[in-house]
Amino acid sequence: MKYIGMPMGMWVLFRKSFEQNLNTEFGLDREAAKTVAVKAKPRYKEIIAGLPEFEKEDRFKMNIVNCALLAAFVLNMPERPGVKQLTAYYADSMMIPAMKWFCRKSGKSKFSDKDISSMKATERLKAADRNPYSWNMEFYPYPDGSGYEARFSACGICTLMRELGMYDLVPAMCRLDYTMSEASGVSDFVREYTLASGGPYCDCGYKKKQDRNDNKGFWDRWAKRYDRTISIEKNTYARILRRMKEKLDRDMYVLELACGTGVLSVQLAGNVKMLEATDFSEKMIEQAKQRKHSSRLHFSVQDATALPYAPETFDAVIISNALHIMPAPEKALAEIRRVLKPDGILIAPTFTAAGSVFGRLKIRMMELSGFQVFHKWKPQEYLNFLKANGFTVTDREVYGGALALTYAEAKVKGKRRVCGL
Repeated sequence: MKYIGMPMGMWVLFRKSFEQNLNTEFGLDREAAKTVAVKAKPRYKEIIAGLPEFEKEDRFKMNIVNCALLAAFVLNMPERPGVKQLTAYYADSMMIPAMKWFCRKSGKSKFSDKDISSMKATERLKAADRNPYSWNMEFYPYPDGSGYEARFSACGICTLMRELGMYDLVPAMCRLDYTMSEASGVSDFVREYTLASGGPYCDCGYKKKQDRNDNKGFWDRWAKRYDRTISIEKNTYARILRRMKEKLDRDMYVLELACGTGVLSVQLAGNVKMLEATDFSEKMIEQAKQRKHSSRLHFSVQDATALPYAPETFDAVIISNALHIMPAPEKALAEIRRVLKPDGILIAPTFTAAGSVFGRLKIRMMELSGFQVFHKWKPQEYLNFLKANGFTVTDREVYGGALALTYAEAKVKGKRRVCGL
């Protein structure tokens, strides 16, 4: 591996913290710490030179460079450290402001479609088959949608540290996974095994923080201004309203999720037998109830990811312009599958503005106003998401406007009414 590039950049970035923490953790005076750092640099270059170049698609180059950096310092310390001391030293040396920023920045895309695609690509790459200093992993999304696990069967750090005679110190590096996950602010790190401790594999589990922003506070504050905000999309709303009415009839029991202030609800209620319109924002429902509405319409506060209704209750479920701003829309889709009757229909128009520069700019402006767009889909990406979560798309159309919107109708895969029952 060439020193010019990432290895040199990492030395420049972290040398000072690695040197300073020799005093903090090991009690070395200033001159002794400086001596270790001076000796560590040529050893670091030597280790880097002994490594192969990583493939362009391999995301783990930084990991092995960090390992080489730590090893160079350890090999020049006056005394060999224990795992406990080295764990604290490595974490303190790595978690400088620049690294904390990197963790927060990476956290913004954690669990996104791009992140999931990248993990799957890494799984397919199997870089350690060709480079013993890289990693092989398998990707396991948690069935409940709470996150995912990367399970490693080959570890480049283990290989390098074994060659350097420091395999017993690998656990000091493993602990940094917890620290970086916490710094991201979006995930809790969980682990059962490590290869270094004799486990069958090394598992890196990332669970979504339960207190992660779900935009609820934003919508509570925005409830009284919501109608004015969506008025800029009135033409698009009128078109999807017409499409919805074509699919509904007076014999249907319908559930609406994320109804907001009931803009669509009051206009749909006359077309169905009963409409249960829900939102997780109490303030939104308060505004909705102030509207004059049909006796067929009932408003209530509900969590779309944990609905109180019995299985196969509704003939149709409507969720408009909400899935993209949910932290875990797959949970909402799981509940929708559960409460839909056989042959029931999901009507789910959703903003899919990420396909244009203007759309991405609008999304950024929305995020600056105080809430997060968790899923920045393009139209086909959104449709693929529905399919991946148990639905067959039966109709679709993309509308333009200030923000592009993909209107989708879908049915649950394999859920059909049995004749005679």
